[in-house]
Amino acid sequence: MFNRLNRSIALGMVLAGFASVATADEPPAGTLVLKQHTFKDPGSGNMASHTVLVPEGWKAEGGAYWPPSQLFRVHPSQRVTVTAPNGTFVRVSPIFAASDFRPSPYAVQQLGARRPAERSIDNGTPVVYMPDSLEAWQRWVRKHGVEEPFRGAKNIAFEPVVVVPELTEYLRKKTEPMRRQQEQENRQWQMMGARSRAFCDSTMYAARCTYEHEGRAWEQLWVWGVGIVGQDTEVGRQIWWIMEPITTFRAPKGKLRESMPVLMTIANSVRMTLGWARMKAKHLAKMQQIDIEGFAKRAQMQAQFADEMRTMIQRSWERRQAARDTGHYHFIQSIKETRDYVVPNANEPPIQLPIHYNHVWRSETGRVVLTNDANYDPGIGSTETWKQMEPASP
Repeated sequence: MFNRLNRSIALGMVLAGFASVATADEPPAGTLVLKQHTFKDPGSGNMASHTVLVPEGWKAEGGAYWPPSQLFRVHPSQRVTVTAPNGTFVRVSPIFAASDFRPSPYAVQQLGARRPAERSIDNGTPVVYMPDSLEAWQRWVRKHGVEEPFRGAKNIAFEPVVVVPELTEYLRKKTEPMRRQQEQENRQWQMMGARSRAFCDSTMYAARCTYEHEGRAWEQLWVWGVGIVGQDTEVGRQIWWIMEPITTFRAPKGKLRESMPVLMTIANSVRMTLGWARMKAKHLAKMQQIDIEGFAKRAQMQAQFADEMRTMIQRSWERRQAARDTGHYHFIQSIKETRDYVVPNANEPPIQLPIHYNHVWRSETGRVVLTNDANYDPGIGSTETWKQMEPASP
């Protein structure tokens, strides 16, 4: 998802060069080899749905994610986890979409209104109370990110949840047209005497913690975006909110920072196939026909939010000043240590890769080799065609 720059972090490998020419079967020490893994979706006739770049020896799990049928307003997406032999992993979680209604004191006292119960269904959307403070978000991440998936975890120590200012600012600029439209509608409602106000917002958060599980000490980082649209009326506040992207990075305690460039590379390589993307678009179009009002706005919010996040993460942030807030420092640093690479004169999308290698090769089947050995050519002795990649233009 993001990009660039440099400094010292070395990907947990010794970047050594060798003078001898190696064959494709014998990559030199310090070489990073990534293989393209393709997931099949049983829910769509075993169609190829997503691809991801996986380092040799790592395990890829998951693929396409379809929400339960009663949650028909939640978009299909992906659930991908790539894990190293030592337990280091990166996870790209599905889109999370929910609704939350908070009745006003008037509605409670005069109308007997009650806040809908959590985990109930609101017209195809789950009811989940949205955290409304950084402390509440920390409790959310602690419960759903550590306590539930890692039963028996102990010595859990969280840093404060923080807003990632660079990315939040970018998102809010992109949603400015929607905000202006809502402001115009709000003025019209006020002129008519209606006590109603529409709103929308988006924020990027990060949280980091350490914990012990099954006798080992871990360090984990979560980065997630939250987009909301809603309306305030006399009877209360109606919110529709989504979390997308939701990305988790884990490594042994003290090793997360040096692991982040590779983990970012993996996370950013998760992509829908063209066929699955078309199928998804048709599915969403059918859902819009079921209920145009309300859903269209939420669908637009989800799609725009996801697209902007992916675009933002794939672009260069080299010229931007990274804030030094400890809560997202590791994440921002990892952005600086990756960049987009392309095969010259090829009509292929860029791939975000670590910057710590002087030579990058890509095969016709999607394998990627990164090395600092100028004499190594993976095409020697290989049945595949290999081409060197270059940094994409800013």
